[in-house]
Amino acid sequence: MQLRALLKERLEALKIRPSPEFLEGTISFWELFRKEAPSLGLTAHQPFDAFLRPVTEALFLARQLPPKARCVDLGAGAGIPGLLVKLARPDLQLTLIEAVDKRVVFMNQAIAALGLKDVRAVCCHIGFKPCEVRAPLAIGRGYGAVDKFVRHAFFFFRARKAFYLFRHQVEKWRPATLPLFLKAEIPLPGGQTSLLVFESA
Repeated sequence: MQLRALLKERLEALKIRPSPEFLEGTISFWELFRKEAPSLGLTAHQPFDAFLRPVTEALFLARQLPPKARCVDLGAGAGIPGLLVKLARPDLQLTLIEAVDKRVVFMNQAIAALGLKDVRAVCCHIGFKPCEVRAPLAIGRGYGAVDKFVRHAFFFFRARKAFYLFRHQVEKWRPATLPLFLKAEIPLPGGQTSLLVFESA
């Protein structure tokens, strides 16, 4: 089955009807990502069938974000979920924050190749290297610790709202005293991931 047809079939099975632009953009991003992932030191270079999970997570996240929001994606890696969210939501203004320079170079090349506007990748080792980016909303996936993500979003980027794709099988999370309050935990289809939504008081 062609990749486009497989992607469309899987998303429609979840009652998600992606736009043609999202389908084409995601396939193009996957092809760029697949070629470069080993050289970028990413463990997530995997078959397209496995790549479908972060795609559905990104679409779910994209649906929750307010219109025309200015966002940061913390620990963006090679652009997952940030670039997938941007493909689904062209109205967003997005800055992808990543500590590894070669991944930032890759993301900016992907942004240019995909013709995306109002999005850029910035090299910043949060807490160690100054980053002048500020945004009212932060997103993340695979940050390692939910509380660290929330604290970094608030203290370093002045985010007043944060959305985190929490993967139950690979991360632990217990509510803690944080500068943003847990407003909602929304389960994604399949039960492996929840979207944690944090807001200021």
